[in-house]
Amino acid sequence: MDDSAQRPKTTARKALWSALSLMFVFVFFAGCLSYAWSHRDDFSFLATTSLREVLIAAAFVLVSYVMNGYQLGLFLGKFGLDLGTLERLAITMAMMLGNLVIPMRGGSGALAVYLKAVHQFNFGSFAVIYGGTALLMGLINAALAFGTLVYLACVRDFYQPLLLTFSAVLFVGTAYLVFRPPPAPWQHKGILGVFFHISHAWRLIASDKPLMRALVLSTSAIVLLLFWAFWFIYRATDSNISFLGIVVTTSIGNIANLAPFTPGSLGVFDAATIQIPLLFQLDIARSMAATFLFRTVCFGWALLFGLPAAWYMARNMRAAHDKKTSD
Repeated sequence: MDDSAQRPKTTARKALWSALSLMFVFVFFAGCLSYAWSHRDDFSFLATTSLREVLIAAAFVLVSYVMNGYQLGLFLGKFGLDLGTLERLAITMAMMLGNLVIPMRGGSGALAVYLKAVHQFNFGSFAVIYGGTALLMGLINAALAFGTLVYLACVRDFYQPLLLTFSAVLFVGTAYLVFRPPPAPWQHKGILGVFFHISHAWRLIASDKPLMRALVLSTSAIVLLLFWAFWFIYRATDSNISFLGIVVTTSIGNIANLAPFTPGSLGVFDAATIQIPLLFQLDIARSMAATFLFRTVCFGWALLFGLPAAWYMARNMRAAHDKKTSD
């Protein structure tokens, strides 16, 4: 069957998947709003929320976005593309906004198209960056969650077998792929050839020890910044949750945030960051409030800087297209 016959089916499947993901988000938030309305007296504490603490949390989120741009620059530099600071930050902010509003990491997809159109950057190389970033986030957060849960089980008799098993398996798997990626016969052609080529390119990155060290440190910095953002949000809402409870919540939440099925992992991330604090005796009203405040801060920065950044990207793509046409 030719490509023209396959294209409508592929488009229909994507449209159906997007509709289902958005429906899931709608149902999840409708349930949350229904609960909040029916228990509105439990949310009266929001009137005394500390604006100062929320603003500090917002500052940590903004710095984490900047750090994401720095990490993107590390990856691009390995592939020979050195972007200016302004352009790198702009495309990062536009990507963040796109990922928050489009299913299947639409912002990352738009960034791949931009890099290809403006800088002739290979889609396969971008796939290495996308997958490598997810592996590093999974590794750092799984290590934090596993270490914290082991400590809690041994010292405080707080045992969560499901979370412990999940974090242990994820940690072992990501550690293997990050530090000892398997060899691949990258000369193959076809779909398998593309996969093997990406795997081979990741092995080259993993073998670059200074680069890998910088990537691990930058990922750790992003995780730490998000932790402190949540910590200050919990303080702002006067939430009684322990330091270690916040570590587990943010690390599992960051892992859940890798799920690409819904815009910004809406519903998946939120379920994790609302449910896990309940294990640490935080009431559901404060847990929901903290998650929604975090969401508001993240979306606020992405909207503020992402909209002009998207215009900047569109202008550059238009200029690159006009130049190609004139040539």
